[in-house]
Amino acid sequence: MTCLVDNDRYTFYSTDLANPDYTDDWFYQLQSSALAPIRICMSHKLQLRLGISLVALILLPFVLAGYILANYAPPGLLQTLGEPWVWISIVVLVLTSAGLLFGLMFHQVFRPVLAVQAWINAIASDEGIRVEPRHRRTIAHLLKRGDEVGSLATATQNLERQLVETKRKLANIAYYDSLTGLANRHTFTLFLRKCLESARRHHHSAALLYIDIDGFKDVNDTLGHGAGDQILKQIAERLNTVLRAEDYIADMSVHHDPLLVDDRARNGYDAGPRISRIGGDEFAVVIKQLDEVHHAVLICERLLMAMKERFTVEGQQFTLGASIGVSMYPGDGDTDEDLLKCADIAMYHSKNSGRNTFNFYNENMEVVALEMHQLIADLQNAVENEEFYLQYQPQFSTLTGQLVSLEALVRWQHPTKGFIPPNDFISLAESSGIIVKLGRWILMEACRMLARLHKEIGPEIRIAVNVSPVQFAADHGFLEAVRDALLETGLDGACLDLEITESAIMQSGQVALETLQSMKALNVNVSMDDFGTGYSSLAALRDMPIDQLKIDKAFIDHILGGGREHSIIKAMLALAKELDIEVVAEGVETNAQLKFLKLLRCDLVQGYLMSKPLSEDNLFEFIRQHAESPVF
Repeated sequence: MTCLVDNDRYTFYSTDLANPDYTDDWFYQLQSSALAPIRICMSHKLQLRLGISLVALILLPFVLAGYILANYAPPGLLQTLGEPWVWISIVVLVLTSAGLLFGLMFHQVFRPVLAVQAWINAIASDEGIRVEPRHRRTIAHLLKRGDEVGSLATATQNLERQLVETKRKLANIAYYDSLTGLANRHTFTLFLRKCLESARRHHHSAALLYIDIDGFKDVNDTLGHGAGDQILKQIAERLNTVLRAEDYIADMSVHHDPLLVDDRARNGYDAGPRISRIGGDEFAVVIKQLDEVHHAVLICERLLMAMKERFTVEGQQFTLGASIGVSMYPGDGDTDEDLLKCADIAMYHSKNSGRNTFNFYNENMEVVALEMHQLIADLQNAVENEEFYLQYQPQFSTLTGQLVSLEALVRWQHPTKGFIPPNDFISLAESSGIIVKLGRWILMEACRMLARLHKEIGPEIRIAVNVSPVQFAADHGFLEAVRDALLETGLDGACLDLEITESAIMQSGQVALETLQSMKALNVNVSMDDFGTGYSSLAALRDMPIDQLKIDKAFIDHILGGGREHSIIKAMLALAKELDIEVVAEGVETNAQLKFLKLLRCDLVQGYLMSKPLSEDNLFEFIRQHAESPVF
């Protein structure tokens, strides 16, 4: 603690910022070192002079009286002095004079010096010593004096102002995130504990929301950390704006010094943040006095809604999302560590459930989380242990019924758990970064197989390889990997189709355009995968070097219903024809679907109706069997 000064009224009050230990120690050392010369002066030279002056004030009247009597007093006066009452009068007169002189010295010297001494003690004290009212009244006059005491008071005031400003800055660093101005993890932990203490005392519920931003890593990898910082500021402002309207969300600055809150307001920060940034792209919110779980649901929905609008940075637009995990007090735990752990698990469950959603914690999630962590550990060694293999699903021309292309699909045969579906490990590989290493292997293995196919059967067939958004957006040497695979296998780039999801292409903006142009320089074909599920525009299709559109299975499943999917497919195909873009329909499973797609002149079809994914050996046999006759 320290005492601060209101410089307008020269009154003192105590502050209690409960700073982290390192901040208190540093600031206390600063105080001690800065005030040491003044305190030494006060305790030695000046105090010695004041002591001598006090003795002189008491002795001087007696010395003067004795000198006058000895040299100038008439003889009769000396006889008169022999009377007791005369001596009593003289003593009273001398003492009265000494008292008057002492009072004058006290008001002009002693009281000002004592007031400055108390002021210095108040500034330097780590116990918040309060200055007495009599000294407070004196300080205003001291600052107007032109002598040494006035100079000392002015110097003390300047030093005190500097120390107060330093205290404010250190407290701001200790309690708030320097980038977003939100409460940091330290403040959030203190606040959460206070909320739990209040909930425990008043027997009400509380909730913790753990928020992780979906797609933020792509921004960092695409435009750099400077752009990522700008996005974080925009995210912080959006989320905090949503929460200001919520009565259930408490202001995290209410337990701070009002000076600090005012200082933040002057610097353009929200004086009362209701959300905390507790990690790189992770935020947290505490809901106090939760009457119904439905209130937490509404807040989650509003936060997700706030994230739907595109973010703009450096002229590029990005669509991000949020995965939210919710833990409840007292059901999921009664300490801040328990609630953070449970909310974190629920947040990861939201990520693995498709992202941009929220989930409440339950005990089953913890078991799933442990399994996921174990699966990530197994993924680390799966490539070296050759546990992955590729299958290939044929794509056929609707005009000839002949096989013209293949899609390479990765599979995982775990040594103890057996076959693991791609949906169970691809997202984990992307979130852990393993997809970069795995993607290189897939690309090389697919090109190796196609080179063998061309050598043994013929060069007419192409191969499509899926590219993860992580590979596409990040600078992980993706283009170099494509170039190396073509050079090592001797394939022509025209035989390779690189499938990139619509969202990955559109989200990366100008960077995507530059990457696609570099890919086209290698003569490879670019395929926009899952077309219709993202947010591409006609202008993007016109400007992007796209060779192929792949219509998602979700549309193919409903094309015979006569509803919107029917019209959407027709519009997609008509648009592609106008732009001279090849179209592939995936997930064709019935003859009726195939007939409809042929009628609309869709270029290629892929699905279990024609062929399921095949191993390399089975693929070669399948091709030889249908070398002369079409599949349909």
